[in-house]
Amino acid sequence: MKATRVTLEDLSWIVIANGLVQLSGLVLMIVITIRGQREIVRMTRAVAGLVYQESERTRARLDELFGSGSR
Repeated sequence: MKATRVTLEDLSWIVIANGLVQLSGLVLMIVITIRGQREIVRMTRAVAGLVYQESERTRARLDELFGSGSR
């Protein structure tokens, strides 16, 4: 079996490649986290909007039944 010589330059490229792979993994984790957070915020706003619309409908119905001075 022949031993393979690895030069310092080869090791440098291996270290650089390894660093790039780790950096890309970190960026991917951050992007996935941000997208998930944006989805949660979007859904929260949608639910809040529905609740607000429902309260507006209820307020309008109460005004219709009892007049606007009843509140």
